[in-house]
Amino acid sequence: MLKKLKQYYEIGEKSEIIYFLQTIIDYNEISMKDIKTLSKYSSGHINLNLDALVSFFVFFEIVNYDIENEIIRISPDFAKDISPNLIIDRIIYIVLHKLFEQQIFTMRQFSYDSTSKKFIFNNEHLGLEWAVIRNTLISLEFLILKDDSRTIFEVSSKYESILGDNVKKYKKKVTLEQLKASLIRNEVAGEIAEKFVLSFEIKRLLHSEITKNIKQISIIDVSAGYDIVSFNSNQSVNYDRFIEVKAISKGISFYWSKNEIEIAKNKGGQYYLYLVEINKIHNEGYSPIIIVDPDINIIDSDEWLLEAQSFQVFHV
Repeated sequence: MLKKLKQYYEIGEKSEIIYFLQTIIDYNEISMKDIKTLSKYSSGHINLNLDALVSFFVFFEIVNYDIENEIIRISPDFAKDISPNLIIDRIIYIVLHKLFEQQIFTMRQFSYDSTSKKFIFNNEHLGLEWAVIRNTLISLEFLILKDDSRTIFEVSSKYESILGDNVKKYKKKVTLEQLKASLIRNEVAGEIAEKFVLSFEIKRLLHSEITKNIKQISIIDVSAGYDIVSFNSNQSVNYDRFIEVKAISKGISFYWSKNEIEIAKNKGGQYYLYLVEINKIHNEGYSPIIIVDPDINIIDSDEWLLEAQSFQVFHV
């Protein structure tokens, strides 16, 4: 049905759209033949483009179509407690929800114009194959052509709240998906980097007896402020190298938490940052960048820049 929908340029005028849906609601289900007859003899002699209308509303799950028997049925969710004056609002809400869900619409297509005091829809970011959707939203008076422009439309003030609700849902969904993907990537990279450092430390201490006590504590203690406990030399009696591992890419940058910074200050010269470039760990002889006492050698150094990503603000 989606492929068929893209073949159309428009599905009809607002009055035709309302008549089509209201007729199906009144009958609950109706044949294509009967709705053609009813529209032909209606007071306004409405001439429906039934194929386009059915394709559009099936895609948005507002109607169901029994192709074999050519029967159109209204979706129970759409017809529930719907009054004629709310049909357009319900259509617009459902259509916008689907468009954002399918990422046919995205947040970048909308902006606010402080001069006109209107939200703007930029048609240039909508693929040509979706002209039928744009033109339907024009017919429903959700979009209004701005001046003589062919690409920029104003969003009707009446429907700003409906647009806002859908953007909020979309933004939340995208943010959660991006966060989840980012966390997974970072977790995988971090795990690879930590395993590399574990192996690196064992080799650095020449596989001596003491290396049996080198541990990757981050697998259990996630709040320690470091990932691996090790030793500075084979003569060490107690742990004296507390290693925080950071996976890096080409550019040397990483996130350093407040807790990690506090632990670095407390541990002083026993705290180490190991910066591991993931795409180089399989190179023979590769060594990570090792920074001892980063409280002094990063925070107090002119060679490094600490940039706050956000601030928690308190009233005092």
